[in-house]
Amino acid sequence: PFTGADFESGLPRAVISETAARKLLGSADVIGKNIVFDYTTYTICGVVRQVSKAAKYAYADIWVPYTSKAGLTGQTAPYENMTGYFNMIMLAKNDSDFEAIKAELTKQIEVYNTTKQDCKVSFMKNPLTHLDMAIGSNGFKKVDLKDYLIGQGSILLFLLFIPAINLISVVLSSVKKRKGEIGLRKAFGATKKSIIQQILFENMVLTGIGALIGFGLSFLFLYLSRSFTLDEEVLLTADMLFKPGLFIAVLFFAFLLNLLSAGLPALHITRRQIVEALNDTNN
Repeated sequence: PFTGADFESGLPRAVISETAARKLLGSADVIGKNIVFDYTTYTICGVVRQVSKAAKYAYADIWVPYTSKAGLTGQTAPYENMTGYFNMIMLAKNDSDFEAIKAELTKQIEVYNTTKQDCKVSFMKNPLTHLDMAIGSNGFKKVDLKDYLIGQGSILLFLLFIPAINLISVVLSSVKKRKGEIGLRKAFGATKKSIIQQILFENMVLTGIGALIGFGLSFLFLYLSRSFTLDEEVLLTADMLFKPGLFIAVLFFAFLLNLLSAGLPALHITRRQIVEALNDTNN
């Protein structure tokens, strides 16, 4: 909504969220109306949907051009007409553009600094990608992804490994207890294929039911714990709470564990003689 003229001229224009518009002016249809804050009258030039507080760098209720703030641009002589600090977010077309953006930024900084005598601009470790910031990087220190994966990944794998072993043990024990049943089915003419298919189907159904229960409980826990884990005004959208790709990947991993822990023992048992299976031993 801000035009180039608005920015260059430092005109007092503002974009406001729908929530703030309703609170301040009683309606979301407020384009062209004026609001006053920081002792300055701003003309509303745009209204946007409420942004979640969970979006750390995008969240606000009111946005204005920084050139409209005299305190940021009016007393810059001691710093050779430089001001700051600011956070800037750039959206690349794809990941392959990151290095080109960094190279161009470095080049432009070098050119800009040649026009200064006592003051210089330095972005230190910036620019950082969203992934860099997610793993703990900041302008003063950049965390290497490899080091992060080795440190945090090993801990995560260990925490996942323990319940995975428990799950395999439970399923494996359950299948072994059914050796007598498997032997009886073979005695009545059931084929190896049909027995294995039935065991796998039963375990897949149980896994699916467990996934749905876990999915529901996770939302229930979020609802019950929201009062002490999140700010009351934090807006959570569906895409923040549910990532289909991640859910499918986890579900696939659970199915794979079930396939290995149930399918392999079942295959081993069905290959045994009927008499051995009917004995229902643990060998």
